Amino acid sequence: MRRDWDVIVVGHTFVDYVFTGLPEWPGPGEEVFARELRKEIGGAAITACGLGRLGHKVALLSAIGTEDSTWMLRQLETSGVDTSLVRLSQQPTALTVSLSTTADRALFSHWGAAVELPPLLQEASVRRLLARAAVIHFGMSLTPDPHQALLHELRSEGCLVAVDPGWNKPWLQDPRTQEILRQTDFYLPNQKEAQLMSGASEPREMLRWFDQAGLPCACIKLGAQGSAMLRGGKVYEESPVTVSVVDTTGAGDCFNAGFIHGVLSGAPPQEWLRVGNICGAFSTRAVGGMAGFPTLQEVRDAR
Repeated sequence: MRRDWDVIVVGHTFVDYVFTGLPEWPGPGEEVFARELRKEIGGAAITACGLGRLGHKVALLSAIGTEDSTWMLRQLETSGVDTSLVRLSQQPTALTVSLSTTADRALFSHWGAAVELPPLLQEASVRRLLARAAVIHFGMSLTPDPHQALLHELRSEGCLVAVDPGWNKPWLQDPRTQEILRQTDFYLPNQKEAQLMSGASEPREMLRWFDQAGLPCACIKLGAQGSAMLRGGKVYEESPVTVSVVDTTGAGDCFNAGFIHGVLSGAPPQEWLRVGNICGAFSTRAVGGMAGFPTLQEVRDAR
């Protein structure tokens, strides 16, 4: 099979409005003012941009609104992302308002054009294109019906499959989710998502639960505690990278880019976590997902 891309990122692209420097969380009927407001690219597009900046041939399969298309496509192409698979919609681009502190963020979102992505995955021409990438990263929730057949096709073509569903409470609590994740190569939840899905409280307990559920590889993003992974019966743990945190929006998507970069580079599994931690941590140095993303040289120099 001809490989036209190192990675195709499949997922929901958002316009992120990030409010930072909030003095406190407002109560009902109250108002607070942010120190700064930024408009940034968000969602799975962050992972695609990160991989592009790290030198990979990457494409994004997503749906965005025509009204945002000029700005959005410029952001993607500037980061080296192939936008030929992006579909334009008359609906507005999915939107997220991120209320961010240095410790965490709360998100308020609207799907918009993102609802048009799942039907695209049923098109035969799209499925053939996906099979021409070495890695397919799904920044979205996948369900046994209809996505199970798609994953079987991709893996039969020798593609590696990674999944980060984001926060989707019904999906995380659905027992059928385990069926779909058994057909992936890498599952990349954050700590809260892994905890909800497994019912465990400690990272090693969560990893054991995923292993017993039959997942080939689960990697948990632990924020300020680093990351942990179980693969081939072995637990890997990596300490966090220390930075001066400005905004955590998009850090998980940036971790995904670093992790996949490590996989593609042929490095050992411990390095996948190390590079993921670097990319996730460095992204928090500035507002939004990509402003603080490290250069390839910064990744090489970070220790």
